[in-house]
Order: sequence, then C-alpha cells, then structure tokens
Amino acid sequence: DPDRSESVTFDGLSFGSVGQYEKIRGIAYGEVDPSDPRNAVITDIELAPVNAPGMVEYSMDIFILKPVDLNRGNHRILFDFNNRGQMRVGLFNDAVTTNNPTSAKDAGTGFIMNLGYTVVGSGWEPAVSGVDAMKIIVP
Repeated sequence: DPDRSESVTFDGLSFGSVGQYEKIRGIAYGEVDPSDPRNAVITDIELAPVNAPGMVEYSMDIFILKPVDLNRGNHRILFDFNNRGQMRVGLFNDAVTTNNPTSAKDAGTGFIMNLGYTVVGSGWEPAVSGVDAMKIIVP
C-alpha cells in the first residue's frame, strides 16, 4: 500500500554506474496465528483481538530506496533496522538521518547508492514519535 513514492528521488542525482534512485513509502499489512507455538514468544498474544479467521492483525510503515533500474544495482538489500522509528541509512552516507530522503543533500556522499544497494526499512516499535517515524500498529 504505497502512500508516498517518488519515481526519482535525491533531486534526480545519479550515482555512478547505478544511476538514479527511487523511494517508496507505504504500509504493509500482516497477521499472525496466536495458536501457532512459534508465536508464543509474543507477549500477551492470547489477549489480542482476532479477525474472522482467528488471526491477530498488524500493520507497519515500510520504506524502500532502490535503483530506478534494478539491473544496474548490486541485487542486495541493506535492511535499515531503525532506532526509535528513525532510519539510520544517512549515517552510511555521511548525511543527516531522515526518514524521508528527498534532496541531493539527503544523499550525502552517496556511499550506499554508489554501491547499488536497495535499502529496506520497516517499523517495529509501536510507541515512537516524530515526523515520518517508522512504527508498527499492533492491538
């Protein structure tokens, strides 16, 4: 469910042989089976409301930063395990961290993009705040 995407981001900046990047932001929806023994590690899952098929629903913010032409990338994903809802990819690029990289300034040195990585992030903490914070919605 992409809600904000840019076919070309970073003000159209091109990164070596990889070329331009695009950004996709949206929401991913999922569900877990509270009766599956593998989900027993989820605190209080047995108390969560369930949908008609008996599953516990959740949703989370997602972020994808990828080469416009995937064939020019390195075919590898760098998962940005955010901190308190804030993406960290800017640190690799010697840039200010932002959850909505848009300008050429947000690309910093372009280190990760010049290497051709696709960057993926998702919300995993429910109690985060801030502009564009990556969060998860759980019952």
